[in-house]
Amino acid sequence: MCASVVPDGSLFAAYGKETRISDGAFGRVVGRLPADIGGIPEGLHPGGNRYLGRTAGDKAAGGTVGPNDMVLLDWKSGRGLAALGRLSPEPPDEFRSTDARPQAGVSADGKTAVVASELGEVLVFDLSAVP
Repeated sequence: MCASVVPDGSLFAAYGKETRISDGAFGRVVGRLPADIGGIPEGLHPGGNRYLGRTAGDKAAGGTVGPNDMVLLDWKSGRGLAALGRLSPEPPDEFRSTDARPQAGVSADGKTAVVASELGEVLVFDLSAVP
């Protein structure tokens, strides 16, 4: 299981078999990601309802995006806000570390996201234009 916390500590996301968004003060679950969205470390955005996630499976996000796409969604409603880009498929087992999930970071102002894969790909997203 992994987790991410927004800088002010008001929310945190923990993911294992499902991704849960919890209140930072009391720990109660206030939201969940759709089953076809994989949680990633640091996917939770500060100051809002946004989450940067990775699609999983062939019918990810209702079939509107493909597997391994990075998506921005509203975690309260489960609604997709933007399909951002696609990472390469995961490396073969002999090249995979113990944690092959992409690593990501979102700027403190929530306007920029960076995602890096185990293959060395780096994707930079300007989130300022996403409603």
